[in-house]
Amino acid sequence: MAVPKAMPAEVTSLLREMFVIFLVAKLTGEIFERLTLPAVLGEILAGALLGPYAMALVIPSGTIDSLAQLGAVFLLFMVGLQTRPQQLIAVGQKALQVAVHLSAGASPSAA
Repeated sequence: MAVPKAMPAEVTSLLREMFVIFLVAKLTGEIFERLTLPAVLGEILAGALLGPYAMALVIPSGTIDSLAQLGAVFLLFMVGLQTRPQQLIAVGQKALQVAVHLSAGASPSAA
């Protein structure tokens, strides 16, 4: 019978970091929901706190960075699915004015 090989240290480290990210994000999301705030705000805050600019518990590697970008794509996709066309039409005129203003080279604070 073959003895299973141990996982490489990189894989173990990645799984540990993913577990910490998931756990802290879900806990802060739950706290924010109990405060009647959107859970996604707590999850984003957790990512900012865990990252290299705050507590530095998770040092981003190429894999973590790629997964974070993929998560942002899924988040935006889900937001797009939940947006009704009427909502887009309601803010469309103002959004067009801001986009034209910004594309003309104006600063965002002037918009």
